[in-house]
Amino acid sequence: MMQNTLVDRPQYTDKLLNYADTPVIKVITGMRRCGKSSVMRLFMDKLRARGIPADRLVYLNLDSLVNEHLLDAGALYRHLSGVIEKKHRCYILLDEVQEVREWPRAINSLMTDYDVDITITGSNAHLLSSELATYISGRYVELPMLPLSFAEYRQFSHQFYPEETNKSADAQFEDYLKYGSLPVLFYHRKDLSFFESLLQGIYNTVLTRDILERNHVRDITQLDRVLRFALANIGQTISARRISDTLKSDQMTISHSTVVSYLDMFCKAFLLYKVQREDVSSRDVLRTLDKYYVVDLGIRNSLLGFRQINMGSMLENLVYLELLRGGYQVRVGKVDAMEVDFIAETTRQRLYIQVCQSIIDPKTKDRELRPFYKIQDGYPRVLISMDKTIAVDENGVLLVNIVDWLTGARELI
Repeated sequence: MMQNTLVDRPQYTDKLLNYADTPVIKVITGMRRCGKSSVMRLFMDKLRARGIPADRLVYLNLDSLVNEHLLDAGALYRHLSGVIEKKHRCYILLDEVQEVREWPRAINSLMTDYDVDITITGSNAHLLSSELATYISGRYVELPMLPLSFAEYRQFSHQFYPEETNKSADAQFEDYLKYGSLPVLFYHRKDLSFFESLLQGIYNTVLTRDILERNHVRDITQLDRVLRFALANIGQTISARRISDTLKSDQMTISHSTVVSYLDMFCKAFLLYKVQREDVSSRDVLRTLDKYYVVDLGIRNSLLGFRQINMGSMLENLVYLELLRGGYQVRVGKVDAMEVDFIAETTRQRLYIQVCQSIIDPKTKDRELRPFYKIQDGYPRVLISMDKTIAVDENGVLLVNIVDWLTGARELI
């Protein structure tokens, strides 16, 4: 295993290079340990390859105690003013910038006073939603980052463990479902109990640094129970009332508004993603009964148990994340009293997608296809499953194997 190896993630580094030397701040957002710091270092390597000398590259990890004295906008600005190269453009890269009090003031001043190219990372959506962020309004581009796609997972596996090069995609997919997609796992080739401990440690860091400290939550037990409910109901429409009533039956009193607040905190920490429903016929966005998906199935499994796996929900979660990586806006579709798992849309494309473990059973197949036949428009319909012996087309519905799709062997249309 190569401890110091960085595997390129061009989906992100190419975008950073495209925005280099433009008057915009590059903001990489995503959950802790999803690979933001590594992508920033890869970006620095590519700048060096372009001929940028070391004295014009300034990197600071603001999550480190070494830089504790810089966690104020004024202190950060003064430090950077003293170290950047004044005669030529300087490239400033700041990791976990949300740790700095009033950080947008420092960034705005640097952009105003010096010839600088700035890249920052942050682990909480509060980063760009606060009033302070108006200081850089219109001057930044956000690059949302997720853990490894399955294609990236396979690349990492082959890079770190060449002996697994011949391991089948299906076998690797089983590991991907179980252990999750955080890059840090490749630096710790241990047993299941070790992975469980590592993933729970990452969750505890997110809980402490990005939720408890930022939101001053007093009842950690309530907060944790709300998350576990959401994780146990991935792919199911849930409401604050349902969660509140469930917890009350377990002798835990919690208001609907508190449940909503907690779910919002998890979403802002990029641990959960909320998906709203859309009425397919009217295209109206519905305001009730949202769905939630988790950023990494390994964290979900470590909290609920590696054996408590609902395969259909897990597959649905993976498809949702892959659609986000593809730049789709994703909603759940309501078709009369039925549901389409996902409506995936860009400015140029709209797809209807169902996800199922298998449609070998005729009853299951009928249930999954029926909502498609109720939709009156002509947009493509896709059913994704684990079946290997499925037809290419079923009455106008494209049938796709999930491993083929995730490895790039099949397109959705």
